[in-house]
Amino acid sequence: MKKGSILVWRKNDTSVIAWKDKRPVQVLSTYHGDQTQEISRTKTGGAVEKLIKPAIADHTAHMGGVDRADHYCASYNFARKSRKWWRKVFFWIMELGMVNAYILFSEIRKQNGLKAVSLKKIGEGGGG
Repeated sequence: MKKGSILVWRKNDTSVIAWKDKRPVQVLSTYHGDQTQEISRTKTGGAVEKLIKPAIADHTAHMGGVDRADHYCASYNFARKSRKWWRKVFFWIMELGMVNAYILFSEIRKQNGLKAVSLKKIGEGGGG
């Protein structure tokens, strides 16, 4: 696929949407169709770039906790290689617990009117 190209395949109520920006993005949806929207993106140096992309941006805006937790787990994955299955499960549960604790920590800070702290900054010891 070329950058900016959009492919949509629809059957009954299900749409398969593929879009390429920096990387290919694939979505399987029963809600979204082949609608597109124009967005503005600020590039490095302050230049504004206009893009046409599928109307799936509301998914990102209203993304639930499971999607956000999966995103954090993928971004800060610390899985260990092991031949023992229980060690992999242990590290996976540990990672999931840390991500869930961060999500709760962020929500409590937001409710108290405090500034958000990134997960990366907490991992570096700057969570105050």
